Amino acid sequence: MNIRRILVPLGTALLAGGLIVVTGLLPVGTVPAPATPAPARVTTICPSFTGALGGASVAVAGSKVATAPLAAPTSQTTLQGSALLTGDTAIRVITTTGSPAGALTGAQLAAGPDRGLGLSNCSEPGTTWWFTGLRLNAGAQAELLLVNADSDPAAVDLTVLGAGGRLPAPGGRGITVNPNSQRVVPLGPLVTSDTPISVQLSTSTGRVAAFVRQQEWDGTTPIGSDWVAPAAPPALSQTLTGILGTSLDRMLVITNPGDHTAQVRLGLLSPSGRLGVAGVDILDVPAGVTRMFPLGPALGGDPAGLAISGDVPVTAALIQRTVSGTAPGDVAFAVASTPLSDAVLIPIPLPKSIASTVVVTNAGEEAASVQVTVTDAAGAKVGEQALEIPGGATLTFAVPSVENAQVTLRTAAHNLFAAVTATGTLGDAASATVLPLGSGTVIGDPTRPSYDAHVS
Repeated sequence: MNIRRILVPLGTALLAGGLIVVTGLLPVGTVPAPATPAPARVTTICPSFTGALGGASVAVAGSKVATAPLAAPTSQTTLQGSALLTGDTAIRVITTTGSPAGALTGAQLAAGPDRGLGLSNCSEPGTTWWFTGLRLNAGAQAELLLVNADSDPAAVDLTVLGAGGRLPAPGGRGITVNPNSQRVVPLGPLVTSDTPISVQLSTSTGRVAAFVRQQEWDGTTPIGSDWVAPAAPPALSQTLTGILGTSLDRMLVITNPGDHTAQVRLGLLSPSGRLGVAGVDILDVPAGVTRMFPLGPALGGDPAGLAISGDVPVTAALIQRTVSGTAPGDVAFAVASTPLSDAVLIPIPLPKSIASTVVVTNAGEEAASVQVTVTDAAGAKVGEQALEIPGGATLTFAVPSVENAQVTLRTAAHNLFAAVTATGTLGDAASATVLPLGSGTVIGDPTRPSYDAHVS
């Protein structure tokens, strides 16, 4: 007997030998395709402040982007193209995975305690943060900004590591941050140290976005300020980029949170390739200690990166200072960071009088490429270049002088580390800042895990 497959409309009954069979249009063995998941929405937090002498600006760019006040998460405003925002408190930026988007905070003040240039990434909330190279003494103070964008309280604990090991920080445990709010924690009342320190921040409940702002004085005169980007968690191998060729006052700060002394080696990732650091062989960092190493001119006069390797996990930052005649100038921090994402969009909230440069370091052995595209705030292309970077080398791209430039980087490599450096004169002082790009907003990544109770 010949057997034939019979297709009938769904809901039609076949009567065969007394058996009623309901069939559909799908052939035997066919499985319906799974539904395509809706794009996730991701909330990042951008720091902001205002003062009598000026404040910060938050640049936002991309498609499918909305913003909302920190205290009113449902009061969202959808943006078209790009925008420059200001506020007394942090600002929520809501993006959609798979859609180009970026957000960045910048400041340029010629006077006052926040004098100098500064750039800060916007950050997703997290549970652990490292800040390395902070200075807390008579001429320098730092404050921690904790932002809770969730609907439940968060509790934060601080661990401070200095030159003598772990430092007491009375009041540094169980710091409460209420829902949909921020809390500024001056670190000076908690810790005093003649040498740079590192602070590990962890939450016992909830999540926060964390930022640090460093301020420095010459006597009673403000000389510089900067945001200190969170450093990469301790690891056996670290890379930092954004060494300023114009800065000769450079201090490397290395933190070893482990139980055994770290022996650390350095490699200079220069425009001509991987080099040794003059006068530096092996640096010893005892267990549980943050130690500083003046490098000065040992890093040369070109933009570069630094490879840091240890036999136990460490993290690191490079404190750089500009020089204004014979007086100390602005301070800028380069930190150990994570590799460049496949694609990042960086809206730079600075005027065209400030020179911005993209610095890309290849920490691998093989050559790698990155495509750099620059548009103005209206989206018109003003510059483009493909950088082919030899292994162990650092190359730069000067951002065209336009107001609020938007820079896009695209790469298929996994060993590239990037930063934006900005230099210029504010008032009568030379100013500078360094922004690591490893934590920039990803373009086209469909799987970024995130959760925000206020965003559906």
